[in-house]
This record gives sequence, C-alpha cells and structure tokens, in this order.
Amino acid sequence: MKLRPLLLATGTVSVEGGDTSARTEESSIGGKHQRLVISRSLTPDRKAANTISTTAMRDLRKLTLVTTPWGRLIPVERSGELEALLGQISKRVAEFNAHAKTAQLVNAVLWEVLAGPKRALIEGWIKKRSLPAPKLAELCAQAVA
Repeated sequence: MKLRPLLLATGTVSVEGGDTSARTEESSIGGKHQRLVISRSLTPDRKAANTISTTAMRDLRKLTLVTTPWGRLIPVERSGELEALLGQISKRVAEFNAHAKTAQLVNAVLWEVLAGPKRALIEGWIKKRSLPAPKLAELCAQAVA
C-alpha cells in the first residue's frame, strides 16, 4: 500500500479559564473525601471562546481524509485551503485574546508534509485498521495534477 502525498495536521485550539464556581463544599464521610460544587457557570468570554474553538476544529475536520492518533491526514492538493484556514484561526484567536478578560484561547494547530518515519508509522497504522474500501482508495489515490 502506497499512500498519496499527504499533510499531517496536529494540535488543537484550546480554551483556558472562564469558568466560575459560586460555592464549593468539601466533606469527609467514613474516610471518603467528597467534593460538591454547588453552582458552576461559564463566563460570556468562555462561551465565545468555546464557539471559536469548536468552529475552528469543525472547519479543520472538513479538510480531513482520516484522523489518526498522530493527527489529521489532509491531501496535499488542499494545502492552500489549510494555510488559509490556519491563518483565519490565528487571526480569530489573536482578536479574541486582545479583548477577552476572563478566558484565553491557545492556537496549537501545526501542519507538516507526511514523510519519513512518521509516514511509515501511519501507513502501518492504516494497514492494521482495515479502513473501508472507499476511504482507503481516497488515501491511496494518485495526486490530481
């Protein structure tokens, strides 16, 4: 099995902060420690950050052929779309972080051309997975000129 030229996108857009707890009670009953959070809420900044993060990963998923434990496989032909998407994500994250007070976004999405030992590792993983024939054909198809 020979894979077509592919890109590997790894990482995520994560949210830090922005959740509050109004009251927390801790107790110990019969040697067992219990913690009860009475009221947990998300700040408006956190809700906006969750939306940005979810949208970014959903958009990345649209470019993806297969998700592996090492990242998402994307056809080389879509590298322009990937670069544009990562640029948009970085811009949204920077704009959000400039104005947010209670939550912050972290953009940790990276991409690379799938080559070398990592390519061999992923090819082996795909062989073991027994992917459906259409998905396997999509991964192994010759690059469109």
